[in-house]
Amino acid sequence: MSNKDIKDYYYILGLNKNASKDEIKMAYRKLSVKFHPDKNSGDKFFEERFKDIQEAYETLEDDAKRKIYDDELNRASTTYSTYTNTATAKPPPKRNRSKEILLGILGLLIISSPFLKGVISRLKEKNGSETYNLVRYDTANHRVIDSAGTPITIHTDTTTLPSNASSQTAGPGSSNTNSSNDNIQTLNYKDDDGLTAQDAVNYFLTALNNSDCTAAWNMVYNTTWANAGKEWFCSNNAFGTVKKVSVQNIYTVSQYMTVAVVYAGYYAEDPINGNKCFKQNITVQKIEYTDNKLKWKITKLTNVETPVECYGN
Repeated sequence: MSNKDIKDYYYILGLNKNASKDEIKMAYRKLSVKFHPDKNSGDKFFEERFKDIQEAYETLEDDAKRKIYDDELNRASTTYSTYTNTATAKPPPKRNRSKEILLGILGLLIISSPFLKGVISRLKEKNGSETYNLVRYDTANHRVIDSAGTPITIHTDTTTLPSNASSQTAGPGSSNTNSSNDNIQTLNYKDDDGLTAQDAVNYFLTALNNSDCTAAWNMVYNTTWANAGKEWFCSNNAFGTVKKVSVQNIYTVSQYMTVAVVYAGYYAEDPINGNKCFKQNITVQKIEYTDNKLKWKITKLTNVETPVECYGN
């Protein structure tokens, strides 16, 4: 390999030249998972990056190979530096020191601004939330999958549910949408069917109120429920016994592009398991279907307060 063609293995692994063996190994494990072709539908770009990562690790983790490589890399760096400093290089432009100092002061003032710090913090928070499990939905098998077709678990924690699932999770079908949080602009986060996360919760509760278990089933995705199947979901052991529901209060607690939490306070009439009043935070997640449509789905129900026996309208 010529000096001109030598690859910078430290750059490929995101390390400095003094990196320890443990740092090299940790970087390799992290990047090999991220760029593995099997995780990226065999994309050629990821395949080439994965080869570079493998090549870099095999060289740097071996002391003898690393010594030879470091010598070659240093020679290449020296050669390049000598070449770029010949008489053919253009002279550097004249610098306006006064302008640079002024811009530096302005930049420091802007960066230290409490307002800007708050904006940056919110952007970071939003960016993290928007990458929250944007996954694909296999319509035929009622399951969520990744890009390689592997099923993904979505909120399997059902500790908030008693053995009698319907008495904890059944909801109302009222269209009452009085929001107590006007700062959350839910209309900016519609899915490809034109629904907001709050709409999805209302549709789910309305379906239960109308004893339309199929419609309710189509508004949810929870791995535990999916594994049990629609027959269980609509049975007397789950949501099938709910006959009437009524919403007292519903509003969006938090809202991002791909995940939201909606509060619902409601009464559920269940002749088998008892009539109860619920106060729940309902997690709603935007899932990408195999037809490339994004749809809000209910993935988790969490009690804010313990349900109590009551009688509603």
